[in-house]
Amino acid sequence: MKNEEDIIEKINIEFEKIGSCEPYSYSERMPNYKMRENIKMYGWQLYSIALSKEEYRKASSAIVECVIWSHYWRCRQSLENLRLYKAKIRKIMGKACAEGYHLEFDHYAKNWLHSNSRCLDPKVVEALCEKYGYQPVASEYMGLGKTYYTL
Repeated sequence: MKNEEDIIEKINIEFEKIGSCEPYSYSERMPNYKMRENIKMYGWQLYSIALSKEEYRKASSAIVECVIWSHYWRCRQSLENLRLYKAKIRKIMGKACAEGYHLEFDHYAKNWLHSNSRCLDPKVVEALCEKYGYQPVASEYMGLGKTYYTL
């Protein structure tokens, strides 16, 4: 297994590449597919290393900052490519819908946790909730085991 410092360096390189991407919206830069997949892969590797050392807070950071982050951008991109996406985002987020009509990361992360927490170590989920203040929230539009919304 690769060492932790090497993986973190690779993640940092991928995040630096995002700065050279074309602006997406609201001056944001959206990572492309390959970047998201690399960051997600490295995140799972960091999760495994941290879990083997019983470093649950570090494992929770790898999940939020790499894995959920990568899934978020894929989901957001697919939603914003839909016809009438503003109405669909309002449907998902309800009254919490942001003025710019984009899916908010915290909202997505809470739904992701509800749908996917069973694939994580329970101690990592507990550390994640404590560190980030997230509690899993069910969404009628994101099924169990899914990382995207179905409308």
